Amino acid sequence: MTEPGLDLVTGGAGFIGAHLTKALLRIGRRVRVIDDLSTGRADRLSAVNGQIELMRLDLASADLSVAVAGVERIFHLAAIPSVPRSVATRPNHPNTKDSRSRRSRPTGSQRPRLRRMCASSRSSTAWTR
Repeated sequence: MTEPGLDLVTGGAGFIGAHLTKALLRIGRRVRVIDDLSTGRADRLSAVNGQIELMRLDLASADLSVAVAGVERIFHLAAIPSVPRSVATRPNHPNTKDSRSRRSRPTGSQRPRLRRMCASSRSSTAWTR
């Protein structure tokens, strides 16, 4: 029997990420979750604690080569859920968490052979002054 594919959920301890993680497990997928727990909560995943691999990482500064190893699909939900807060904590706009996480993606031989990548937007994306 073939082992189920591995999915990566960034922001997996957030409200939506935790629900997605549980749904993926219900359909038989293996799930690796990345979350720095700055706004996500580990207790949202307590019901599936032994069934997932939880990696506490900050996407803006972590080496992601280990995190993406063997991954078939990535569901990218991680973000600071408030543009005003992300700008206040990272005042140089090009260094906001979302743009830095895109730049820290593995390249070349470290890059995973993905079947799918789903990057989700959030309401704070449309924030203006």
